[in-house]
Amino acid sequence: MKITGSDYTYWTNMPGEATAAKFLEKVRLMWPTALVDDERHAGDVEIFISKDAAMDDFQDKNGYALNEDGEGCFMFFACSKSFFHGDVHISNILGSADLMSTDPHNSTIFLANPTRYTLVLPTLLEESEFSKKIHTFLIDSLSESAMIK
Repeated sequence: MKITGSDYTYWTNMPGEATAAKFLEKVRLMWPTALVDDERHAGDVEIFISKDAAMDDFQDKNGYALNEDGEGCFMFFACSKSFFHGDVHISNILGSADLMSTDPHNSTIFLANPTRYTLVLPTLLEESEFSKKIHTFLIDSLSESAMIK
């Protein structure tokens, strides 16, 4: 089977456990009886989620794809690292007013003890309301984790 799914990756200083808990709360509101394969080891989190056994079977045969109801399996990863150094292009900044007026530019980011989040969705965000919804679950969970003291 060819590689399927659309990956979205984020680097943050929010811990994986707290964000995973928030993310799963949102999934359980959408799919109260979801099948959740949750593996955790050494601070890393790997969660595969399907709505039910039929969706799980569909994924086994089709990979990450939308079913006839426009939904599909997805995966959440959180992986702790000791250090991150990356060259990035900043095109948009959300947050404090003094940063929001910054023009797009190249920058270098150094992070100590960050967490890399990866979300594997059945389609690109631009192609599916379902994928956009799951992506919003992650973004909202990261924002909520930032508020946990």
